[in-house]
Amino acid sequence: MWLWSSEIVEQTEEDVKRSLDTLYALGQELPNVTFIYMTGPGDEEYNGVNRAERNQQIRDFCREHGKILYDFEDLDVHADGERHTTTVGDVEIPMQHPRYDVETSGNTEYEHTHTTQGACENKAMAFWRMMAELEGCAP
Repeated sequence: MWLWSSEIVEQTEEDVKRSLDTLYALGQELPNVTFIYMTGPGDEEYNGVNRAERNQQIRDFCREHGKILYDFEDLDVHADGERHTTTVGDVEIPMQHPRYDVETSGNTEYEHTHTTQGACENKAMAFWRMMAELEGCAP
């Protein structure tokens, strides 16, 4: 599994393509290994348009090549049936839902981290379900 974090905001289309192509080639060499691709977080306005585009690039690659995707950004931006976005310039971009934002969520016990317990639990449940389904154990 390859993990992007906030550094995805600085990656170019070519950088992400090179990473995806490298993982794809490695997958061809190791056909009995399940590779899981992952988007980066949906949490910054800084270079947010590029971040959203790079995450979409990863989604598109996975769709085109039939790869498994753990969509970290998508998990960040959805809560309570709502998709949270903001507008940067004139582009709407996905953003971390306020429910998962330490500064706005009221979760003071997490004041020295960058996420909340709710966000961690949401991502853990999604990861568990993905692993279960990959093993043929549909919940």
